[in-house]
Amino acid sequence: MSRQQPEGLPPVKQPSVAGTIGAATQPDSEEKEAAPAPNVCDKIPIGREVKRKLPDLPFEDKYGGGEDYYVRECYKEYYPLVEQFVLTEESCLTVTGTTDIGKSVFYAYVFEEFWKAHRDEWIVVAVSYERNGSVSGFAVFEDGIGTKRYRFGGARGFTASSTV
Repeated sequence: MSRQQPEGLPPVKQPSVAGTIGAATQPDSEEKEAAPAPNVCDKIPIGREVKRKLPDLPFEDKYGGGEDYYVRECYKEYYPLVEQFVLTEESCLTVTGTTDIGKSVFYAYVFEEFWKAHRDEWIVVAVSYERNGSVSGFAVFEDGIGTKRYRFGGARGFTASSTV
């Protein structure tokens, strides 16, 4: 009994021992030489390249990862797209996605990169919303002024706190 290999895949050596048809076999020396050498990046877990302290931003939900976050490699690819959009198209951007995929951490990364690059040109306002769409808090970051944070206090309105 022989199995046919799907098109586009390299042939797999089939052992002739009964009961093991389709089992993986060790590659021969030619296959080992033809295989690409392992890359050091292959050994680094995804999302663990660079560790940073989480900035003091308003979040919809409390970040469960502690005081630090890890910069995923894809953030370096996506940030210039976000920056270009904000600088040329719109003055704000909303990133959406399913629960627990890292939107808050990406938000923190984009904020830090944008603030480093444009702190003397922009006043950055970061806003967090409740699930029903109401504002729960916001922070205003202005170079030379410090940071002003506002938390929604229900019917009492917003309360402010400042840091320099």
